[in-house]
Parts: sequence; C-alpha cells; structure tokens
Amino acid sequence: MLPTKGGAPPPLAFAPGKKKRINFVAIGLNIIVPWLWFCALFSALSFSFHYNNPSYSWFCVAFGAVLCLISGGLAYRAKRSADRNPAW
Repeated sequence: MLPTKGGAPPPLAFAPGKKKRINFVAIGLNIIVPWLWFCALFSALSFSFHYNNPSYSWFCVAFGAVLCLISGGLAYRAKRSADRNPAW
C-alpha cells in the first residue's frame, strides 16, 4: 500500500460500487498511431520514395527516433513525479 498524507486510508482502486470509465480514445491512439507510424516508415524505406529521395526518407526515420525519445522522456518524468496515483 502507498503511504498517504495525514493518516487517511488510501483510495481503493477496486472498491465495490465505483466504476471507472475506460478511455477508448487513449487506447485507440496508443494502438493505432504507432502502427500507422511504423507502416509509414516501412513504406518510406521500402518503396521508390527511398530510392528517389533518400535524404527525406532518412529524415522521417530520424523524426520517428526523436518522437520515441521524447515519448520515453515523458514516461520517465511521469514515473518520477510525486503524484503516483494511477489514472486507470
């Protein structure tokens, strides 16, 4: 159990009678966007775009790597934040 301020009991995640709504938009974005980005990068490196414009295709790869690093940095910062209550 997580310690709480003031000695109050922590809120229960699975308390009876309390229903949490599922955020389908966030779930969809976390499944669809990475898949679409992978498909875009794969097609940029596989088809004639790569052979006609190699610098643009590698720019797309570098941009994807930067997006991954930013996402990882934001996840690390969220993990280290003081607010450790899950949002689910």
